[in-house]
Amino acid sequence: MAVLSFGRERDRRDGRGGYGYQWWTVPQSDAYYAAGLQGQYIYVDPKTKTVIVKLSYFPPGDFAAGEETMAFFEATSAWKP
Repeated sequence: MAVLSFGRERDRRDGRGGYGYQWWTVPQSDAYYAAGLQGQYIYVDPKTKTVIVKLSYFPPGDFAAGEETMAFFEATSAWKP
């Protein structure tokens, strides 16, 4: 695993993103995000200049909602008007 100058781990070998300084990296991407308690997110993709802030509530243990949220963030970032 490579560590960037500010301490962020890059993609892990198991295909999941890395973690550092309260931020998660997105595999095969320069995007990264902060995930707060039960559905709060900040998503940043420098390549596409996309920033998304999501305020929401996920019931404890509802991991499907988080997966759906990440799919939405990636699709939104890839969208070209």
